[in-house]
Amino acid sequence: MRIKLSNGGELFESYHGNSFYYLNGKMHREDGPAVEYANGNKCWYLNDERILCTTQKQFERLMRLKAFW
Repeated sequence: MRIKLSNGGELFESYHGNSFYYLNGKMHREDGPAVEYANGNKCWYLNDERILCTTQKQFERLMRLKAFW
């Protein structure tokens, strides 16, 4: 199932319960994981670039630090 989001992005939900967030054709989500698997695993992406973290708290910390990259 494909759902249009208010930010202009799209959410794709698979038959198996996996969710994938895209913006402009790239895996992207700023307010949570861009990939959420039905088994509970999550992956964070910004502009198709994977952000290596394991929790939302780590992701938010990295985004605050990103201003200094």
